[in-house]
Amino acid sequence: EIKQTIKLWKKLIKENKIVLSLSSLVIMNCFNMLPLLKNWSTNVIIPQSLIDFVLIRSQQASNNTINSPGKLAKINGDLALIQNDAELSDFWNKIYEVICNFEVQNVSEDEIINFKLDNLSFEEVFAKFELNRCQMDSLIIANRQNSIMVCDDLFLRKIANAFGIANVNSTAFIDHIDEDEILKHVMKISKSRMSKVLMISRSW
Repeated sequence: EIKQTIKLWKKLIKENKIVLSLSSLVIMNCFNMLPLLKNWSTNVIIPQSLIDFVLIRSQQASNNTINSPGKLAKINGDLALIQNDAELSDFWNKIYEVICNFEVQNVSEDEIINFKLDNLSFEEVFAKFELNRCQMDSLIIANRQNSIMVCDDLFLRKIANAFGIANVNSTAFIDHIDEDEILKHVMKISKSRMSKVLMISRSW
């Protein structure tokens, strides 16, 4: 039964458009898996708000590196200079370069207002938990296009499930693209890399 389910998901991924979310792009970049998307550019959709978000993060990281050596912070009662991480600018630039090759769609304000589950609106859920607009748009586009959303944020996947939106994590998606590659990347996962994932995620 499990094998049949996996086979079905691979078939769905192959035959449908894929909507990539912010969380999956971050995870894939941390594990150097973005190049695997090169041959999938015609199959992937992203919201315009995601491009805007990544571009802003890239520019902010670049400006911080150029204009300031870092920030002052108190450590054990003493002031210390926390240097800006030049890698952060490069990190967002890599994502931006990749997503510019995908199909881009917009989400209207009316779509956001009218997207509801029973009496609960999508907009209320995202406002309550202070989620970014691009995360909401990815879900709406996946629903609109009847596509599969690739997402590594467990909370967002629960929302997707509640709204009946098909979703998988990036590991399942990459496994369909290249089984050999996913095995190599899984072997590379380390505590230091997971720490980097957490650091990047906190900068959203």
